Amino acid sequence: MELSPGIYRRLVRPRTLTKIYIENIINNSFDLRDKKVLDFGCGVGAISNMFLPQNYLGIDSDVRRVDYARKLNQGYNFKVISENKLPVEDNSVESIIIVAVLHHIPSETLIDYLQEFKRVLKLDGNVLVIEPCLFENSSVNNWFMECFDNGKYIRTEDDYITLFEDHGFKTSLLNKYKKIFYNEIFFSAMPVTAN
Repeated sequence: MELSPGIYRRLVRPRTLTKIYIENIINNSFDLRDKKVLDFGCGVGAISNMFLPQNYLGIDSDVRRVDYARKLNQGYNFKVISENKLPVEDNSVESIIIVAVLHHIPSETLIDYLQEFKRVLKLDGNVLVIEPCLFENSSVNNWFMECFDNGKYIRTEDDYITLFEDHGFKTSLLNKYKKIFYNEIFFSAMPVTAN
């Protein structure tokens, strides 16, 4: 069932949980205060306030969520993505943040986005990913995610890492943790540059 943007913000991305499970996790590993950031799959813009408005761009394919994000986060820039092309100039962002988006995207489509990520990232830029993840010996959480999450492509740690590494990224696993009935993985990926 697809939740309305307002209900989604209150139930799935309330301010307190967003701070604990997204902002604190990212901020404990990276200082992004003055970085140009692309929030890929921004939804209702729940993490936009981590950044200065001039350093933030949120993109999503859901027009309703983008419209809601614009109303909720005035002064921040939000755009609708279409045709798997990022509405961003080449080499223009220092970090791409992806929170609970990739498990909604089939691998074939995700490969196109990985190429787009490489195109828009500045030299030494990175992708920061927090995603639901299937863990070994976590049958209850795995079952819960597969039954109740709208994402049809929840992957294992190896699946996420291999997907990025097979398409020109060097990855670093930063954290694995359980969040209520979800398993989560946090990793970074940097494009491998040819010497």
